[in-house]
Amino acid sequence: MPSREQRRVKEKLQKKSSQINAVEKKRTQHPLMWVFSVLVLVIVVVAFIIAPAFGGMRQSNRLIFGYFNGEPIEYTPDSYFARQRDAYAEQVQNMSENNSDNLQFQALQVWKAAYDATVVHTAVLQQSEKSGLHISEKKLDRTIAKYGPYQSNGKFSAELYRQASNADKLATRDLFRENLIHDQWESDLRNIPSSPGEADFFANLATPERKFQYISYSLLDYPREEVAAFALENNTLFRRMNLSRISLRMKESEAREIYSQLSSAPERFEELAQNHSSDENADKGGDMAWVRYHELASIFEDEAKADTVFSLKKGDISQLIETSFGWAVYRCDEPVQQPDITSPEEVDAVRSYLIQNLRGDVENYFIERANTLVEAAVSEGFSSAAAVNNLDIITTNYFPVNYGGSFFLKTIQNESGSGPLGNAQSNTRILQKLFSLEKDSFSEPFVLGQSVVVAQLLDEREVPAEELEGIKSYYTYITSNFQNQDIQRHFLQSEYLEDNFMQIFSKYFLN
Repeated sequence: MPSREQRRVKEKLQKKSSQINAVEKKRTQHPLMWVFSVLVLVIVVVAFIIAPAFGGMRQSNRLIFGYFNGEPIEYTPDSYFARQRDAYAEQVQNMSENNSDNLQFQALQVWKAAYDATVVHTAVLQQSEKSGLHISEKKLDRTIAKYGPYQSNGKFSAELYRQASNADKLATRDLFRENLIHDQWESDLRNIPSSPGEADFFANLATPERKFQYISYSLLDYPREEVAAFALENNTLFRRMNLSRISLRMKESEAREIYSQLSSAPERFEELAQNHSSDENADKGGDMAWVRYHELASIFEDEAKADTVFSLKKGDISQLIETSFGWAVYRCDEPVQQPDITSPEEVDAVRSYLIQNLRGDVENYFIERANTLVEAAVSEGFSSAAAVNNLDIITTNYFPVNYGGSFFLKTIQNESGSGPLGNAQSNTRILQKLFSLEKDSFSEPFVLGQSVVVAQLLDEREVPAEELEGIKSYYTYITSNFQNQDIQRHFLQSEYLEDNFMQIFSKYFLN
């Protein structure tokens, strides 16, 4: 089999005539755009791809981006590195008409991709030599004759071969030998047999498939009246005070020195905050705006310290107070205000407090509602019960037990509507609940993220045998690709790699 690089050369020849026709068509139909596109390509190729490299070579004679196990990853004309660079540059050129905003980034992509490919190629050749892998001269001759540069009308030309210099012939043999070794190494690795049960295991996970309908209650819909009742009963938590603060992450002695300066000149509060405070409000002179009591109390181990701050009158400055992050001084800019439960903003703030600090109470409220809905659904039907409660029913597609959301298998997708059940993909408890149901039965309400969900099993089916066989084939293909990616990561993260790519690229391309 020809290498990827050899196949790429052959494909270039096949596409060349159609590309010429396409370019001619663009030139005649849109001459100004054609001229602009050509200029863009010239800029990309000359200014960012070719010129910096040869400029760097003129300065240092060698352009070495790193070493793998002592062997230089070096750019030289006609090297593997150069050929990879040319191949990736061609891709950039083909896209540059629509994507020419950042030429330096395009150059970085081209050179980094070529560098990574060269590192892996170098490592593979070293591994092959170490293992004794070699290519026979007979096979090398056949491959060059079939895919080499001595082709005329799709056939080997003895005349072209005789016209080539000995240096070119040797370079060609070296190129094809390296590519054949690389291809053979990858082929040997791909052909390492995997456990025969792996593909069967994944195929067995694909069946049976189940289809559900469900409703969900969002915790964020916790009723306003429940929120207001809690706020009135616990109004001290939601009192507000407009505060400024100087946060001092330093030794106590240093903090007391700054506090002494403030005590002598309270009007310097903003100045001292800007110069010494360590929090996000320093640039604003320490201004914290309106702060709720529970928010302030959360940063103190002793809640009494929050009481001390909230006892300040307008313009008062607190003592130096120890906090969870160091030391602080507070100033009251506006006195305490009681919570306004008629304000939507205040209601949202209290609701957020409940979900964060008393989440179980909020969940239990919706679980009770869900249980009531299930009772009604058993006698009246799911649709009627959901309609009475003003809830949308969401229907899923068929899906198997796919713990973790493996892309080998179907994941939880909705056939209609949007809902949270897809988040159950990595929840063994919920998957067990769903796949333990009898047909038409309802699950117990369960909490999933910020929702309480009730599901009904609609149907179960076995996956056809041909589809299971497709999964097995797909599994083999994908694992092979994964293996190639793992190999690349292995070499690119190897302790034997001395990676100087960014330093060299920055030196010769960005300056």
